[in-house]
Amino acid sequence: MERYLFILLRAFGNTQMSEKYLTDTLLQICKRERKEYTEREAAERGFDIFDERDLKIEELFSYSLNKGYLAVVSFGFGDRTFIKTEKGDAFLQQQLTDQFSPEYLLYEDELNSMMDNHHLPRLERIAIMKSYWNKLSVHEAGSVYVKQSVFSEDSLAYHQYILSLLGISKPAQDLVHINLVPKLLVPLEYSDATVTLQIKGIELQDQLVITQPYRNKRYFVAGLKIGRVKTASGFYPLISDSKEDLPETLSLEYHWNIKGRMKDEITIIHRLNLKFELTSPLGLFFSSVQKTSQSMRMNKFDLITYYDLSSRYWQERNVKIKTNFLNHIEIDENAILSNFPVELSSGFLGDRYFRSWNEKLNTSDKVM
Repeated sequence: MERYLFILLRAFGNTQMSEKYLTDTLLQICKRERKEYTEREAAERGFDIFDERDLKIEELFSYSLNKGYLAVVSFGFGDRTFIKTEKGDAFLQQQLTDQFSPEYLLYEDELNSMMDNHHLPRLERIAIMKSYWNKLSVHEAGSVYVKQSVFSEDSLAYHQYILSLLGISKPAQDLVHINLVPKLLVPLEYSDATVTLQIKGIELQDQLVITQPYRNKRYFVAGLKIGRVKTASGFYPLISDSKEDLPETLSLEYHWNIKGRMKDEITIIHRLNLKFELTSPLGLFFSSVQKTSQSMRMNKFDLITYYDLSSRYWQERNVKIKTNFLNHIEIDENAILSNFPVELSSGFLGDRYFRSWNEKLNTSDKVM
């Protein structure tokens, strides 16, 4: 069963995954890998799972849960949601690295040195492990990150576009940014609610707008309205060409107001106490969506305001929550924002305003 377990844990790419999504990913891996082997070799390696009705799937999930490699975090409509446990992570890492062999440790050191030499953040260790297991050379593994991706180019161009709307022409990667992106996630029954937001503690120079820019309409996101253009990329308490202007801390409050279809009204006050940590010379961008488009080694999070006070995501953050009959919620949160390259920001991924801008850009390129 362990040969199947290794594939299952390889398929587990997110913080949590539904049973259906995890099954589909597992089947895709098996289908892809089977092409490289004879039928007997594929079975020996655990790639002989052909569809979701295969009894091996049911046995594999039961084995993984009973042995503590996976855990169930929620049930819904016949589809469980799993997380990978520390035991599951440890098993996967041992397999990927040949039990952390000397060959693997040398490979990791050389790949880290390559990233350092190109002045890029080091890779997440799991990304290095997977490259090693896939028998990529250090050069092959590092080149994927050293060569700027199309997404990175688009990300940098989009940030430059927003700066131009704000009247700033200096290169985005040369400027110290603080970018805060207020996001509210509500239950499905409030996806058609009227949501407003007030920011207290700082003065905004531009008009703030709240939209639902993602396909998941449970998200309400703040952005700017500059002339006739709207964004869903938050706002900028600081844009400067000097590191000396970077504050040590910043405190502000998001005052969310939610009016539901039944005339009910909920207020959520989310107080943020932010500390800014200039950890390296690699990039000058700080964001409340501290997530990169590539597997770089840094603390990743998104400071979303969750209406659901039981959300497990609160448990991963430094928060204190008070509530009064669920119609008035107060959240105090401390967070450290670290600098990273602006071109690696993935804060607007899935944002329809970015997609619209990108489509127009590509169309105009084609016309030219």
